[in-house]
Order: sequence, then C-alpha cells, then structure tokens
Amino acid sequence: MEDIRSFIAIELPQPLKSRVDEVQRELRRTDADVKWVRPEGIHLTLKFLGSISRDDVERISQSIAPAIAGWEPFEVRVRGMGCFPNARNPRVVWLGMDRGKENLISLQQAVEKRMAELSFPPEGRPFSPHLTLGRVRSPRGYTKLKEFPMGKE
Repeated sequence: MEDIRSFIAIELPQPLKSRVDEVQRELRRTDADVKWVRPEGIHLTLKFLGSISRDDVERISQSIAPAIAGWEPFEVRVRGMGCFPNARNPRVVWLGMDRGKENLISLQQAVEKRMAELSFPPEGRPFSPHLTLGRVRSPRGYTKLKEFPMGKE
C-alpha cells in the first residue's frame, strides 16, 4: 500500500484564505524566486507526521480525538510577516499569529503528546504558529521582498 505525506492541521476559513491570496499577489510583484503555496492549500500545521500508511490514518485520528474534543472555539488573529530561519538566510516566508497564539501552542502540545504515544518523534524546535506563504528557491529578487514590512522573526 502507498504511503501518504501527512500532517495534522487546522483548516482556514475562506475569508482568511482570500486575504492570504491578496497578500501573496502583492508579494509576487517583487518577482522573488519563491515557490508560493496555493492559497487553498494553506493551513496551520500542528504536527508534521511525514510518510504514513493509509492504515495508520484511522489509528492517528482515534488517538487525537480525545485530545482535541474538549477544546472550546477560540479566536486567532494573523499579524506580522517574516522568514525562517531569519531575514538574512530566508527559506520560508510566513504570516504569524498574535491573538490566540497561547491557545494554539497548548493545542499543539496536546497533539504532540498523543503523537509521541504513537511513536512519532517530537518536533526538535519550539512550536511557532504560522501560515507558510512560500519557500525561497534562490536569492533572486529577495531584496525587493525584504522591503515589505516583516514582523518579528
């Protein structure tokens, strides 16, 4: 059976996807060498799982269901833009979160704990809630891209 590249994520509401599309259109005008993520594919990743078998999907779903069932809805606000690992060596262009960030971190920790119980290794770096806009392929055009107001990195 074929493995699938998987992650646990929060789907974005359509109005936010539309706004992300507007931001990306502005950024594309820089002609920077960035592979932009399709707006309909942008999500907030809580846990990257890597390649898993289709048989594992149900087991993973059943494991995280109790961890997320008790969560009340909460509001998040997208604010700030930056690059990973930093502006001098950009690899990923992202939009950050300010309101709701603590809730997202707690939710991610609950998911991380459940996945560790299923032998998925924990992420090696602290969780930073963000929406990936694109991946930088080369330095071409990055000077213009950096002219956009970037938030905290």
